[in-house]
Amino acid sequence: MGLETTTVPSGLVTTNPTSSDGISQGDDHLRLLKTVVQNLGKWVPGEWSTDATTSLTAVAGKGYICTNGSAVTLTLPASPSAGDTVGVVFTNGLTTNVISRNGSPICSTAENMTVNANTSTMVLVLTYVDSTRGWVLQ
Repeated sequence: MGLETTTVPSGLVTTNPTSSDGISQGDDHLRLLKTVVQNLGKWVPGEWSTDATTSLTAVAGKGYICTNGSAVTLTLPASPSAGDTVGVVFTNGLTTNVISRNGSPICSTAENMTVNANTSTMVLVLTYVDSTRGWVLQ
């Protein structure tokens, strides 16, 4: 059986390796699994922190739990690369929290995103795709 090529979990073929694969082919599968695991941090922020300020600038690969009782503005990174992720949770229950685009589009629009955290606490994960689509919600 040929070795699949992927960097994301959905690209893995669960029936590989087959019983007819040789030991070296099994080793190749283990290397592929390691690659996929290492890339997981590109899809979901690996490090989360709590922040009580009303204004903060995000760093790619990190998530922020915003606990300030007032509206919070989270500014996305200025020079993102494809695959960069930023996570955010607003816990204040307000309808006026903002994710500032910092020059890159958000979901293909040249506007900041207002987040309504009034109905429930939700986790937002944004991934930078390209200069046209910019940051997209996962």
